[in-house]
Amino acid sequence: MIDRKLVCLFCIVTFAWLIAVEAAHCQISTSGRDCSAYPYAPPFPTAPASYVPRYHGIGQKFLDMEKGVGPVTPSEYAILDALLDEAKQRLQPIPAELHAGDYDTFAVNSLKTMDCILVRHGFVYPGVGLVQLLSDGLDPTNFTGIYYTKLIRKPHNDGRQAFIEKRNPGPFYVVDCDIASILYLSVGELMGYPLAMVDLPGHNFIRWKRPDGTFIDFETMDGIQTDDDYYVSGRGIPQSFVGKPGVLTTMTPAELIAYEYFGLGLSYSWKHDYPQTIQNYLKAISADATLNDSANNLSWFYAVNPEAKWRDPKKAVAYGKQSTDILANGDTLDTLACAYALAGDFPNAIQTEQKAIDTGWTPQGSNLSDDMKTLVAHQQCTDPDFGRDTHVFRQAATIPLSPPSKTGDEIRPKR
Repeated sequence: MIDRKLVCLFCIVTFAWLIAVEAAHCQISTSGRDCSAYPYAPPFPTAPASYVPRYHGIGQKFLDMEKGVGPVTPSEYAILDALLDEAKQRLQPIPAELHAGDYDTFAVNSLKTMDCILVRHGFVYPGVGLVQLLSDGLDPTNFTGIYYTKLIRKPHNDGRQAFIEKRNPGPFYVVDCDIASILYLSVGELMGYPLAMVDLPGHNFIRWKRPDGTFIDFETMDGIQTDDDYYVSGRGIPQSFVGKPGVLTTMTPAELIAYEYFGLGLSYSWKHDYPQTIQNYLKAISADATLNDSANNLSWFYAVNPEAKWRDPKKAVAYGKQSTDILANGDTLDTLACAYALAGDFPNAIQTEQKAIDTGWTPQGSNLSDDMKTLVAHQQCTDPDFGRDTHVFRQAATIPLSPPSKTGDEIRPKR
């Protein structure tokens, strides 16, 4: 069983895979990131303790929500303000009455400008691990040794290398798919651009809505235009799941707030502050119950928490059913099966685990065959990594030079 963290890739993505997928879809621009026309920007100065934010959009709201669990500082608000200031200078409002082709060109060029603003300021994809909160990403980080080597060799940092080399060893601002998307949304909010974040298991990206209701997909990790087929084919998403809640769906503002509460709940679980973990998962469900992340994690929390006082079979089964009623893939059904096992209902546990296997899709990488063996033996599920962030991106005494079993350093699990 794996520790399911919050959101970025289904499997390890290689540069060759990206090129192959781009070439397979002629409607997608095959030009990668090119920020060579943008000058290198020195590190942001430290803001005084008295700093007052000048903008009050989604990014600032997320930082406000993260106080108490994330490294929220006045400098982080100042960095966000500085990025928005530059976006106002470099970007233009949407011109009136653009023809379809010109509209797309404007949209994609605007998105690429956002990408290059971040690149020139030292925003990078992590060489190791994943980033949980916006405040983690805006907190400056230095990299040396093998951490720096992995950073500059990361395929998602193609087109950033010259800026990385000039800034070596930092400070860098480390963002992955969802954290970068929040920055894009902050700019879009300011400029009046019709942007939204897209959700799919293990990943997020940005979507620009056209006037006719169709949309342009944009991959924030690579600075390129994509489309839905890029993700369906590249990630092996069964067509039967496409469009279900959390599978290539455009997130509403309410879902975005719920998503942030979900991330906070997970962050608190790594601090072993379980009352706050529960409270934030429940806040997520209260904000918007369309997606199943928090219900799935509450089920897992009550099913496998190593502290017996927190295990609760009734709650585990109830939240597991709530989750699978929304999206029943291999991972969420596996959670429900483990909840049934805690309740001592092994016939239902085994039947549900078989359903998980039959879906043929476990985007978060649950080991269903091992779990089936556990349930057939009438044993309860366990999670040795429960309450631990197994994808730390900052430099530490030890580094996972190879991906941990059943996950990989670019999978962002959900529990």
